Amino acid sequence: MELGHQTMADEIKNPTNRVDRSASGKFHAIWRGQLVYKGGRIKEFETESDAWEYLARCDAAGKVLE
Repeated sequence: MELGHQTMADEIKNPTNRVDRSASGKFHAIWRGQLVYKGGRIKEFETESDAWEYLARCDAAGKVLE
């Protein structure tokens, strides 16, 4: 019996991107609902526009970039 709904492994749970300011004054990128990490640490950006540009590049690539 088929239910008509197929779950994909890479299904986007939360398609929303956003940028948050950290307590240190730097910015964090949230790509498709997931906080971005680099080398086991939260990736930080000096400016909000840098974070948004990074998120746009991730969207274009369809994945989190290094």
